[in-house]
Amino acid sequence: MADPNSPNSAQVSYWNALAGQAWRQQRARVDQLLDPLMSLSLDRLAPKAGEAVLDVGCGAGTSTLALARAVAPTGRVMGVDVSRVLLTEARERARSLPNVELREADAQVTALPAASFDIVYSRFGVMFFDDPEAAFTSLHQCLRPDGRLGFLCWRERDLNEWATVTLRAAQGLVDFPESAPDAPGPFAFARSERVCELLLGAGFDDVTLQALDHEMVQTLEDAIVYYQHIGPLGALLREASPDVADALRDALVRELRARAVDGELCFRSSAWWVSAVRG
Repeated sequence: MADPNSPNSAQVSYWNALAGQAWRQQRARVDQLLDPLMSLSLDRLAPKAGEAVLDVGCGAGTSTLALARAVAPTGRVMGVDVSRVLLTEARERARSLPNVELREADAQVTALPAASFDIVYSRFGVMFFDDPEAAFTSLHQCLRPDGRLGFLCWRERDLNEWATVTLRAAQGLVDFPESAPDAPGPFAFARSERVCELLLGAGFDDVTLQALDHEMVQTLEDAIVYYQHIGPLGALLREASPDVADALRDALVRELRARAVDGELCFRSSAWWVSAVRG
């Protein structure tokens, strides 16, 4: 589906294969965990009726639908994502909303309409760029003068128990792949210094990062299903041999059961709310 020689081809392939299918299947569980953080971010973003919004990495459309309601009836939202799998879900959900456009596109390399948006937003969708400098330069150019940027991204892995606890189940069963700290992935923007450098280099002003701490609460039954598909352990399971996958699932169940209290799990999470304006 992706030209192997094109920028971001690995991420395009990843999100159009098993990963995209897993996120589509687990969309309701993903939303249940992320909606409190999205609500906080939209309160800070404060989209208004009549504004034009670009939703980057819109996935299955949850943030796009929320933005469309916020800017209705005269505003509009364009959601962009590299995953055809997730966009199919988003289009089904947005069928009744005339102010939504959904486009299969990579904001890193696609020519977006210049100076056309009041807001660029992303709910955990900007950490996967192979070339974030090029991506944020493109996003800067598509904003109108004084337009604003706002996005959520994860802070350090050690501050996010949903990652550390589930990965603990894999210790001794698989070799963890080595990757550079800033490589595309969930924690690529954990370092505030890097985020500021990227945005200032792309031409943004008034760059601000605010830590948002949140407790992710799930039933044990939901968590057992969810973490087999989503997050770092889900990625390992998709690559594992059948025997290793079975061992990983058993270890995950033991780890989650040991953490559960009265049939529930509560994991600490920590994200950045990043905001800036077009300079």
